[in-house]
This record gives sequence, structure tokens and C-alpha cells, in this order.
Amino acid sequence: MKTTNGKSKTGPTKAKETSTKKKIDSANKKKANSGGGKKSKDGMTAEQKILDVIAKLYAGGNKTPKREQVAKLCAIAAKTLANTVAKLKKKDLVECPDAQTLGLTESGLEHVGDLASAGSSNEEVHERIKNDLKGKQVTLFDLLADGEVHEKDDIAEKLGYENRSVKAFANLIGAVKGKGIVIYPTPATIQLDKERCFPFA
Repeated sequence: MKTTNGKSKTGPTKAKETSTKKKIDSANKKKANSGGGKKSKDGMTAEQKILDVIAKLYAGGNKTPKREQVAKLCAIAAKTLANTVAKLKKKDLVECPDAQTLGLTESGLEHVGDLASAGSSNEEVHERIKNDLKGKQVTLFDLLADGEVHEKDDIAEKLGYENRSVKAFANLIGAVKGKGIVIYPTPATIQLDKERCFPFA
């Protein structure tokens, strides 16, 4: 389109549209990051992950987990944890008993609901734990479900590995140990964490 003096308005119009689009995109990004932040590939925000992990640890008897444990289980950076915890504190959902630990406030417990409940039996606790495991992690849990101390070599063999030194087996038990489910009474043995897995024993 041309004006009466023959000059086109095309340039200024496009510039205005581009500027408007940038403002809209910026507003949408801010909106997406509010109330819990960006969602990860699993569809959960950092706030949701942190509350979920603390609630499950609470249900297992660990009411004040270490910050580093929560960060590891959530698979988020320490800085992200610190920033998100600050937001959760403002919402009165999370408290910090000290510099190293986290906990749920009364409002936080109400917010997570049954997720923080230990259940009514060890069997129910086991089912809840297994819901967060996958593949051979579930089989490993079942092999240790008697609560006794087992030789790592025996468990490795039952899972199809030559021995406990196989890297894939070491990674498997390491991942489950990172979830606070198993302990190593000795370097050669493995056992379910009784406090976490047998709260009704």
C-alpha cells in the first residue's frame, strides 16, 4: 500500500508486527515459567518433582531428606533445587529444618495427600516403591524382598550377569541405591533398606 506521497508503509508495518510478536512470545514464556516453572520431558515441573520425591521419602520414613538426595532423585541441578525450594517455601509447602535437609510443612502434607502416606502394610509399601522402578530394577527388588542379606554375585547371576563386577549390574544396583531402597552391608552383599522398605516390621 502507498500513501498520497507515494511512499510505502510496508517496512514500518512489518517492524511493528515483529515487535508485537516478540512481546507476545515473551509474555507466553513468562506465563509458562510461572507457578512451577518449565515442564521436563516427563511433563512435570521442578516443583512437582521435588514435592513428589519428598512425599515418597516421607512415606518411607525419611521425613527430612538431604538436599543432595532430593536433587539426585529429581534429576535436577543443585541450583535448580535451591531456586525451586525458595519458591515452595514462599508457598508454605516446604520447610528447611537446617541448611542440608528439606521437609514438608502441614500445608505441604495436605497438598501431596496420600503420596506421603506409608500405607497400611509392608506389601503396600513395596508396591508403591515398585511403581517407581522399571525393568530389571523391579526384578532386583523382588529378589531382595525377603529383607535378608544377599551376596551380590548370587543376585547378579539371577539377573543374567556373570558376576557383580559386570558394569551393567553395578549401574543397576547403583541406581536403586541412589533411590534409597538398598544398602550394602559389606562390599560383596546387598539388602533392602529396612527403614524404607519395612516400616511395619
